[in-house]
Amino acid sequence: MIATTELQGPWFEIDNQRVYDEFKSLVLKGPGWSFIKGLDRTKNGRDAILTLRRQCEGTLAIQSRKAMAYAKIASAHYSGYKKTFTFDSFVEMHQNVHNTLAELNETVPETKKVTDFLAGITDSSLANAKDLILGDPNKLENFEACQQYLKTLVYNKTTQVPHERQVSGLNQGGNKVPGKVNDNKMKGTNVK
Repeated sequence: MIATTELQGPWFEIDNQRVYDEFKSLVLKGPGWSFIKGLDRTKNGRDAILTLRRQCEGTLAIQSRKAMAYAKIASAHYSGYKKTFTFDSFVEMHQNVHNTLAELNETVPETKKVTDFLAGITDSSLANAKDLILGDPNKLENFEACQQYLKTLVYNKTTQVPHERQVSGLNQGGNKVPGKVNDNKMKGTNVK
């Protein structure tokens, strides 16, 4: 029914002006206003929407969105757990960029997704895992498998740290009584 609707007549004119007024209130204080300001006299809502759509979905807009997506990948780094930026945040950021590029019909090979992802990981505790992924064709050619593997590893490492006990020092002492064998005892102190 929408495709067969006539875009003329008194009801269309009333609705078209109402659409313009509502649309204007949404874009008035933003960057889109300068593109539809020329239609303020005619109050043509349909033209205002189509004009802004052409501007936002044009070639330049698509190229700039692609450039911003690639820049986001290049600037993302995971250097270890932080309260404000976890490994999950790092993975989610990459996935969002891949989704944006897919919406823009930008085909990114899986190996590029994986190598860009690994390049952003600067946490030294994951160096061996990165080497393993680079040597495993299944993980190297599958972003999903790569990030799941690293996510599992990061999770397991963070849950293991509180359970490990570390010896911070070693004291050797003993009884030194003449005529008796020294009974050396080692005493360790634990640090959490």
